[in-house]
Amino acid sequence: MISEGRADELSDMPKVIDSTWRWQYKSEKDKYEGEVPVLCRNEQTTLRLVGWINKRLSYSFSILHKGSIPIRRWGDHIGHTNPKGAEIDGPHKHKWREDVGTGYAYKTDDVSRDSVDDAFFDFLNEEAIEFNGQYYQFEESRLDDWV
Repeated sequence: MISEGRADELSDMPKVIDSTWRWQYKSEKDKYEGEVPVLCRNEQTTLRLVGWINKRLSYSFSILHKGSIPIRRWGDHIGHTNPKGAEIDGPHKHKWREDVGTGYAYKTDDVSRDSVDDAFFDFLNEEAIEFNGQYYQFEESRLDDWV
């Protein structure tokens, strides 16, 4: 488990990616995914950045602590209901809270919805992540065969 304060600290902390990002099709999940380690600059903590693209061309990114705890997650899908019933219509970011995990979200407009590649770098910027690795763009032509 992680506290909300610690999750916020990790989210705000300067971080770096030195690895290669490549979108890969996962047939067992019927979606494209990418994943890389994220190094925290101020301490010896490694997080993971994971991204998904599904058939509806909806995509999302998540920063994971200890490989499975999503301290922040952004999604471009429409519609989310917070634990107390508040509705969010449009892109939103989930924030880790001890009481509801990532059940709480808030609306955002600071991550591009024009392309998954633009969204990737906008999300990194929002999460104080410097990208020094190699990035392979998502080839939208792949979608022609994806039924």
